[in-house]
This record gives sequence, C-alpha cells and structure tokens, in this order.
Amino acid sequence: MSDTEQPAPRAFISYSWSNSDHEKWVLDLATELRESGVDVTLDKWDLREGQEAAAFMESMVTDKTLQKVIIISDKQYTTKSNERQGGAGTEAQIISKELFETQDQSKFVALTTERDDKGQMYLPAYYTSRIYIDFSEQPRSADSFEQLLRWLFDKPLHERPALGKKPAFLDSEQNVRLATNTEFTRAQSAIKEGRTNALTAVQDFFAKMIEQLPLLRFEGDPRKDYETFKNNLAAFIPYRNQIIEIVNLIARSKLSIEYYEAIHRFIEDFMYLFEPPEGVNQWRETDFKNFKFWGYETFLYIVAILIKEREYDGFDVIITRPFYIQNSRRNDKTRSLSDLYFYSETFEYWNKAKELRRVSLSTDFIHERSTGSGVRFHYLAQADFILYFRAEINQMRGGNYDTWFPMLMIYHDNHSGPFEIFARAASAKELPAALKFLGLQDKSEFDAMILPFVDGTRRGPSLSSYSFSRFDPPILVGYDKLCTRP
Repeated sequence: MSDTEQPAPRAFISYSWSNSDHEKWVLDLATELRESGVDVTLDKWDLREGQEAAAFMESMVTDKTLQKVIIISDKQYTTKSNERQGGAGTEAQIISKELFETQDQSKFVALTTERDDKGQMYLPAYYTSRIYIDFSEQPRSADSFEQLLRWLFDKPLHERPALGKKPAFLDSEQNVRLATNTEFTRAQSAIKEGRTNALTAVQDFFAKMIEQLPLLRFEGDPRKDYETFKNNLAAFIPYRNQIIEIVNLIARSKLSIEYYEAIHRFIEDFMYLFEPPEGVNQWRETDFKNFKFWGYETFLYIVAILIKEREYDGFDVIITRPFYIQNSRRNDKTRSLSDLYFYSETFEYWNKAKELRRVSLSTDFIHERSTGSGVRFHYLAQADFILYFRAEINQMRGGNYDTWFPMLMIYHDNHSGPFEIFARAASAKELPAALKFLGLQDKSEFDAMILPFVDGTRRGPSLSSYSFSRFDPPILVGYDKLCTRP
C-alpha cells in the first residue's frame, strides 16, 4: 500500500481538565492533528451526556482498532495519575496495566507540557523511564509537532540503514607487523609509567611514523583504479590507530605543553607529504591525494581527542600556531588549517561514475573507518563543527581568512541537537569550556558571534544542493539553552 493510500491512524488523547487554558491547548492540538490526517478521539467530541466516563476511557485505551494513545502530562495529570484520583487516575490504572502487560508498548506516548521547580518533567510514575515528546517550552513547536506526527504515522526521522559489508581494512590489517611497533610500544609504556624519557619516546615514535608514511605513496591513477586506491587508504588505518592511542594517552595523562608541540611538529612533517619532494619537478596532483586524505582524517582525530579531554592549551597549540613546510613551492613557507581540509574530485568522480548519489563519498569513508578507532564518530563531527565555527568567528572579527567546510555534518543534522560540549554548557559552570575552544572570552562575545545566525543575517552552509541539508549553528550549539542552569 502506498503512502497516499495509508489509512488515517486512530488516536485517543488522555488528559486532565487542569484549567480552561490547558483544555483549549488540548483541543487546538487535537484539531491540528485531525487537520494533519490523524483520526483523533477526544472526550469533548466523543463523550456524550449520559455516558459513563470511566467506561469510555477504558474502551478507548483497550480498543484494538485504536493504534495510538497520547498522554498529555502536566502537573495535575501527574498528581491525579499517581494518586489514582479522577479520570486521570482511572486511566492510569488502565494504561499502566496495558503498558507493562501488552507486547505493543509503542501504542502510548506522553507529551510533557510542564516542569517542576527542579526542571524535571511532570510524568506519571508508570511512565518515568520511557521516551516522551517535549512540548513544555514552545507548545506545539514545529519540531515537537513533527516528532508527534512521525510517531503517529510510524515514519521515524532516523531509520535503520541497510546492513553494509564488513570494512575491507579489517582484513587488510590482520597479522600486520608495522615498522613503527617498537617505537609505539616504547612511547606507550613510557607515558603510562610516567618515565622521564616519555617525551623523547613520543618524538621517536612520530619520527619513525614520518619515515614510514612515504612508503605508502600511491603510484597509479585513482580515477582508473579505484579499488587499488581504496586499499591504499586502508593501509593507513593501523598507523592512524597508533597515533590515536598516543594522542589519547597524552591528553588523558595531562602532560606538559611540550607534548603538544611534538604533535604540532608531527603535523608539520606529514604536511610535507602534501607536495612534491625537493628536487622533483614533474608530478600530478593525484600523487598526493592519499596523503591529504589521511592527513585530514588524522587531524580530525587529534582535534576531537583534545576537545573530548578538554585539553585547552594543547588545542590552542595545534589550532593557532602556523605550520612550517620546508618543501613548499609557495613564497610563504607556512600553512594553516585551510591546508589541512580535504576535498578530492577523485571521490566525486567515482561518486558520479558509479551513480552512488552520496552527498560526500570521502565523508562516508571517514564515517566507515571510524569503526574500531576508539573514538566515536560523534566526537569527529563535533571537532569538524568547532573548526568550522572557529574559522567563521575569526572571519567575523576581521582576522585570518581560514576556511573549514564541515562535511561531517551530513551525519549530524539539526534534529540531532547540540553537540556534547555545548549541551553541557546549559550549565553556567560548563560554558567556559565551550568558549575556550571557540577562542572567545565570555558569553557576551559569544552572543555577538551567534546572533547573526539567529536573525538570519548569516546562514550555516548547505552541504549539498538539497535545501534540507543546510545546518543551523544556533541549534547545534543549543543557543536557547546556554547558561539556563547553575
């Protein structure tokens, strides 16, 4: 049956007659649902004089042809439900039995419209551990109403994707003996045991890594031999994972600034591979695509770890200091964040050639390759967004013109809500952490930077030609919730 032929879902609304304003709100909600194709049953429409209210409620809740029950939960409904008073109390006895004994628990959802003095939602005792829809701050706001409609029509926003194939790199790295293993193990042990030679061991590890990476140079043409190019990228993963482990250890051990200077120098050294070696006069841009992809991916992991572990000083070293590249063909031998960003027409060529219709094939690669890295993709997306927003702030200040396009946002849209560091900043005590990573001093400075996005003077970038792919910075920083708690 097509969507146009889908029968209207039947829904019953359970609520308390708290006051005339609340009753009108429920009536308006029910009306709006019916106008949206939902066959709503409401006591004001369907309970007639002479009918027994309790019997009507029980028949609605237990009716097998009625697919959905909407519980409008405010303070009075919660009180009556918990104390088994009035109609809400009668329905609580019926609904709680249904909730815990029926196999179809998706029949019920609570719409919360009120919070207590501590900011907690008013919910009946039988429902406190279940997922609700929040209507408490902006009644029938677009997002909450859409969420309700999707639940009623069984059309979730995020559907489980098809099961893919096992990543190729899982097979390619089995029984791999990396040339960096000795230096990696030495650096790892030195950090964990707090040895005085730990910094030297880390520097030796990075030096050995830089010595080995050129051996992975791709000699072919990625456009002609896509599978070989993919296998070449997979060969970098074991090296990437060693770097992730060392950076994680440095950040978690709260080591001195010299360690972050060593990481900065390592980034400089692998950026050396983005251009032809000295003395080489003939080359193709494709000769460096694999190194640029790996450098971009590895840089995202480094930044993600420092943000996750709140290593402000280390983050500042990596982000603000220029990178010196000796073999650069430019007059200016320094590079910045923009030079670490990766875009490759090679990926987009194969995206079109194979009719994959992906927004960004290179982003898909990073998403797939994050499995088994020890760093959740969420943290990579958070780093990507902060790099973008920090570049925007610098431009709005009239400073440097670094750009960073946050393609990882295709896996974290507006409906995913704010990133962790900003979600935590709902507490005034947590806000300074977010501000430090953005290079801002206080909330007033943050307000000045975010308000152009709020009033529409500036807009977040669109990730594709589709209008829905434009993301909204105020939502991703949870701007309306910042500093709303102690």
